[in-house]
Amino acid sequence: MQKPFILKYNGRPTQVELRRVTYPPITRLKETVAIPGFGNAPVREGTGKFNKSQVTLWTSSAIISVDANKDAVHDRIRRLRQQESQLLDEIDTQIKLLRERREAILKLAWQKANIVTVKELVEQVDAVS
Repeated sequence: MQKPFILKYNGRPTQVELRRVTYPPITRLKETVAIPGFGNAPVREGTGKFNKSQVTLWTSSAIISVDANKDAVHDRIRRLRQQESQLLDEIDTQIKLLRERREAILKLAWQKANIVTVKELVEQVDAVS
């Protein structure tokens, strides 16, 4: 379990824990059952496959679905954990700098006939840190 955090859901803040993250199952309509006084209710059955274009976040008080791409998950996490957005932005900046440094090291390696010693890599990584 993760540490509890404040979630603004339906306009009111609540303390919740993130329980699990799953892909929703793909279902198909099996039949429609008539319920007197309520109307028709669809009966669905699972296909045994998962919809990998969506991610479901299960918290202690809500179930939240989001598209399974970087931007959608990034925006949803920022909205759910507003009190930690500055820290998350700093982590994103560090990751971006490390990726840029990695590209520079790989470019240098390619220019040196694809040979870079482990010692050189460690020195370059230590220079960044």
